[in-house]
Amino acid sequence: MVPPDFDPRFQPHVLRIQQGVCVPLVGLWNLAAAGIRSQRMRSSAIRCARAVLVVGAMLLVVACAGRPSGFEPGNEPAPGMFPVPPVTTQGDATLGLYGLTFVIAVIVFLLVEGLLLFITIRFRRRSTDTELPPQTHGSNPLEILWTIVPTITVTFLFAAALIDLNNEDTTAATDQPAVTIDVTGFQWQWTFAYPDQHLSFTGTGRDGPVMALPVNEPVRIRLHSSDVIHSFYVPQFLYKKDVVPGRTNEFGRAS
Repeated sequence: MVPPDFDPRFQPHVLRIQQGVCVPLVGLWNLAAAGIRSQRMRSSAIRCARAVLVVGAMLLVVACAGRPSGFEPGNEPAPGMFPVPPVTTQGDATLGLYGLTFVIAVIVFLLVEGLLLFITIRFRRRSTDTELPPQTHGSNPLEILWTIVPTITVTFLFAAALIDLNNEDTTAATDQPAVTIDVTGFQWQWTFAYPDQHLSFTGTGRDGPVMALPVNEPVRIRLHSSDVIHSFYVPQFLYKKDVVPGRTNEFGRAS
């Protein structure tokens, strides 16, 4: 019964509570059930997904093209996923460690992404599903597995890198060098001095000096700075060392 003073313009808002709706899980083929109703929208979404997959595959192929080879030192193209070919024994060890790390990273990537794609496709919601499947919370064996395996992998790579770095700093430096080179960094160039040969080369403008090294002979490089901190990096050495004012850093190389 409606009271005589009832005004429909001022009737209170009634909150209507509906029953829960079944939300589909993530799946490429459930776009229609997720709210994309029109055929045009479904086609656009599928084309975008395929384009992303194609671009990702192309980038992966380009990235895994391998390191350049067959170039003279100093004339290599810019490095890609792999460094330029080294010209020292220490660089060969570094390249081997890099290759091992890269292979492990690719295996982990394929394993994780493969499992994600398999689970997404294999256990996607189908049109006949009306309720969620049984939910599993936690798995001690799996948690132990994905804790132990990464720990062993990272520990192994850390130990290998530590051994390689120690060899970088000590192996060639203990030998009697055939040539000693004093490298001096300043704003904005370098000077390469050969004290035993009484030679010195300084870069000018955009062109740096050329470092001449004997073949199959150990060399010692001493780093000095006349102003600020610089970074001395030779791509063919696969090694970088800071040049600090007031301090002489040195390292050896065997070609």
